[in-house]
Amino acid sequence: MIGAGRRVIGLPWYSRDDYPAIRSMMVDAHVLASTYDQWRMAAENNERVAQEAGLEVMRVMIEPEEFATWCAKRNLEPDSRARSQRAQEAVQEAVQEAVQERQQPE
Repeated sequence: MIGAGRRVIGLPWYSRDDYPAIRSMMVDAHVLASTYDQWRMAAENNERVAQEAGLEVMRVMIEPEEFATWCAKRNLEPDSRARSQRAQEAVQEAVQEAVQERQQPE
């Protein structure tokens, strides 16, 4: 169960098909790997390091259109800070859902 006793972090995650569109829309595209495979290798390494540090990692899919809309509603530039914020919001939503499910009478 998500968030059961461990700190949960959100890790922005991309599909292979969406990665070119993600890179092209980001104002900080230069910090993203130039290929999906390079990005995936680095992301999996970051995930492993976080897990070894005792964190629970939740992969949060970032889809181009949804993310653009999310940024626009919050007046945010599509960049690493916004990606991280979106991932953490998704974690908070998942944790809240898990808490509500636990509170439901059976």
